[in-house]
Amino acid sequence: MKRYVISLLLCAFLTVLLIMPVSAKKASTTLSANKETTMQLDGTGAEEKIKFIASEPVINEVPYPDIEGLTYKTYTRTVGLEINGQNVFSKSYTQEYSAVKAEVIVTDVNTKDKLKDLFFAVYDELWVGTYQKLIHVTYNHGTVSVDPMLNELQKIKSPKIKKEYDVSHRGYMVNPIESITGLSKDLTALGDGTVKWNVCVFNKEANYFHGTIVLKLKSGKLKASNYPSGNIYQAGVSGRLKKSLTVYKKAGKSKKLMIVPRRKVVNFKAFKFVNKKLYVQVTYQKKTGWVSEKGLKSLSADGTLHA
Repeated sequence: MKRYVISLLLCAFLTVLLIMPVSAKKASTTLSANKETTMQLDGTGAEEKIKFIASEPVINEVPYPDIEGLTYKTYTRTVGLEINGQNVFSKSYTQEYSAVKAEVIVTDVNTKDKLKDLFFAVYDELWVGTYQKLIHVTYNHGTVSVDPMLNELQKIKSPKIKKEYDVSHRGYMVNPIESITGLSKDLTALGDGTVKWNVCVFNKEANYFHGTIVLKLKSGKLKASNYPSGNIYQAGVSGRLKKSLTVYKKAGKSKKLMIVPRRKVVNFKAFKFVNKKLYVQVTYQKKTGWVSEKGLKSLSADGTLHA
C-alpha cells in the first residue's frame, strides 16, 4: 500500500513538471550575406525568400583638408534586407578606419505566436562597436512589421556618471548599445516572449562589468525597463578584497548578512537599482547578499575575472 501511494505521488509530481511552462534558450540562425535564404516565417506552410545584402566595401583615399600630400581612407558599404521582394531596409554607410559590419539572425522570441523573428544589426567592425542600426522584424501573411529596437535601448534610463568614469561616453551608467560579442551572442531569445540582451555597466568603484537584462515582447515590440536589473557574467575587477566587505541581506536595506574578511574572494551574481542607486549581488561561502556601489571600493582592480 505504501509503495502504491508513493508511486501515485511520483506520477502526480512528474505530471506537474510536464505541464509547467519552461523558458529555454531558442537556437538562432545567422543568415549568409548576398544569397537568398528560404525559410518559413509566419507558420502558413509557405516558405519566404529572405535576402540579406552586404556589399564589399568601397575604399577611397581622401586628402586631409589642410595637409598637402597626406590622405586617409574611407570605407563605404551598402547593407540591406528584403523579404519576398519587399525592401525592409537599405542604406550605405561610410566611415574611416574600417567598414561597418552587418548581421542578420532568425530566432523565435515567442513560440506561441507561430512567427519567426529576424534581427538586423549594423555596427562597427572594430571590436566593441556601437550599434548604428538594430531592428526587430516579423513577417505575417505578406505584412512586414519593423520594431525599431535600437530606439528602445537608447531610451533606457540609468544614473548619470562622471566623464572620467564614462568609458562609453554616453553619460549614463548602463550602456545597452555596444556590440560586446556580436549580435548572435548579444541577443538570446527565450521563447516565452522575452529576450536576454547584453549590456555594459560602468561605475566609479568597480570600473565596469558585463551583464544581461531582459526585454519583454509587448504588442509586437520588445520593451525594456528603466533602471533595469540583470545578471552579471563578467567583471572588470577582481573579486579579491583589499579590505573587509560588508554584505547586506537585501539591496538598499541595512540588515547585515556577513562581513567578508580582507584577501578573500567574492563572486559577482547580479545587479539592480534601488532608489536609482546601484547594488551588486555577491556570494561568499555559499551565502548570497548585496553590496552597495560604495562597498565595491573593497575590491582589488587587478584585472582578474571572478564573475
